Amino acid sequence: MSAFIVSEKHITAMINSMIPHYSGDSTGYYWNGKTHYFNGNSQEIGQKLLGQNYRSVNSRYGESIEAPVYKGILSRTRSPIEIIKACHCYNYQSCETDNWQYTEAYAISKAIEAAAVRRIAGYEEANWEIK
Repeated sequence: MSAFIVSEKHITAMINSMIPHYSGDSTGYYWNGKTHYFNGNSQEIGQKLLGQNYRSVNSRYGESIEAPVYKGILSRTRSPIEIIKACHCYNYQSCETDNWQYTEAYAISKAIEAAAVRRIAGYEEANWEIK
């Protein structure tokens, strides 16, 4: 398996997908025993995602390159499918550390993906249970 550093634009698209859906501080992710909120924390969240991506690539290739400071480049609005695919790409590029599934970046990415799934046309109208 190979791994690469995703662009800041990629990470920003993931984070920005949550912004139109802020409702006060209600949009968040659960990690390390508590809920963390996206609202007002884009820079910090972007740095965490970028940092994990660098740790993954470093782990894969035996390097020790430090992640640059995340700048939060503006990004256009993306469709739910584009965001889901971006999350899948990010997850694939960032999973090379032994603790990937326990990292805050994993929790963030999964929350972004789940929110995008809920925005797919027809999701809210579909039955919860199939009988």
